[in-house]
Amino acid sequence: MGEDQQRQPTDQEVKEIERYLNEKHVERFGVFPEPYRGDRKGEASSIRSMLKHEGTEVTKTFIDECIKYYRPSPEYPTVNFKFMFLFMRRPFGLKNARKKVEKQQREAS
Repeated sequence: MGEDQQRQPTDQEVKEIERYLNEKHVERFGVFPEPYRGDRKGEASSIRSMLKHEGTEVTKTFIDECIKYYRPSPEYPTVNFKFMFLFMRRPFGLKNARKKVEKQQREAS
């Protein structure tokens, strides 16, 4: 874990990720994501946790991966961060996000 992942993320960093998620979600699905069970604090808590352990770039790439693979349904037309964090990070999202960021860092070196 790097130094950036050791410290507690700021509210501004959490809001930056929320904005990023909203932009990517609207870009892909045409609507804003709805918070998991209407719980905005829970959403922010999940974002804060991922930022703390993974950093900004992996978190953004994780969002990209989840949005890429999510298929909306009439019952669940949107995907929010809490859903991604709880149900999508193990099957593919987090592992793919880490690999992509590592590859980008290697190519930049």
